[in-house]
Amino acid sequence: MSDPKALNEYKEKIATLPRREGWMADQVYHYQGFWHNSSFLEGVMLAQEHFQPQPNDIILSSFPKSGTTWLKALPFAIVTRSSFDASTNPLLTTTPHKCVLSLESDLAHNSFHRNLDTPLIGKYGCGNRTR
Repeated sequence: MSDPKALNEYKEKIATLPRREGWMADQVYHYQGFWHNSSFLEGVMLAQEHFQPQPNDIILSSFPKSGTTWLKALPFAIVTRSSFDASTNPLLTTTPHKCVLSLESDLAHNSFHRNLDTPLIGKYGCGNRTR
């Protein structure tokens, strides 16, 4: 779903946004009341424009470093419990971050191929809220 033309348009738009020095990224950009790094912000813009939620979607949201791995693993295990036995569960060989896609980063930087049988979509927190 990542569209090179759209990503270029987003990069041009990001270049016009107010920016400051970031603590995790070189620059953070102010967009819709939040501060984001540019690569995350591209995904936010792409998701706002192209993401089509389904009625059975489960959206997970957390702040960084607040248990996101567990937050993704537990619902994935519950939702897919009838699809795998104890020896074939993907969580045995794959991290929860690969099992539950991140809406912003996977949508912008990868082909976002949803498995509609697994209605989990992760949202890895938001930017820093402007006061």
